[in-house]
Amino acid sequence: MDILKKELVKKRQSLFEETGGRKVFNRSEIEQKRIQKCLEDEKRDKRLCEDMKLLNPIILPESKPESSSISPPRQEVIRPPRPVTSFGMEQDTNNFKRMKTNICELSCDEDKILVFLSKLLIEWNHVLDEMTKSDKRTAKGKSAFATFKQCKRDLNPLFNFCRNKVCFVY
Repeated sequence: MDILKKELVKKRQSLFEETGGRKVFNRSEIEQKRIQKCLEDEKRDKRLCEDMKLLNPIILPESKPESSSISPPRQEVIRPPRPVTSFGMEQDTNNFKRMKTNICELSCDEDKILVFLSKLLIEWNHVLDEMTKSDKRTAKGKSAFATFKQCKRDLNPLFNFCRNKVCFVY
């Protein structure tokens, strides 16, 4: 309990230093800070995207003189094992990485959250639609559909907040 109290005191002191002891703020000040934070996050995300591109460059095959016995490199011949994913699909991890790189291009956190979660819901819906009718009628299929509907319903308020770019200041 003492640790929690110390953390609260630390948080209050940092907030006091940031705000100069003020308790009331103008909406314009809050908006300016939010815009400034979005711009800083955007710069940071661009740097991270550039760093990821530098870390994972596309390796092109070196040009070698052609010979009659050309054999592909061992890495191309041996396929790595499939990753275990939530929906049992091999391509989920690739889709996740592609969505992550596309999100790096967005500017604000609210946009990133909105796009990422809506794409995940769309993909999840496609997976459920691809189920056969007999699978949909089983208890497992009904449970999957109920879970999807509940998640979609529960995420709607978050989507509304993200569309309106509502931020909470505590």
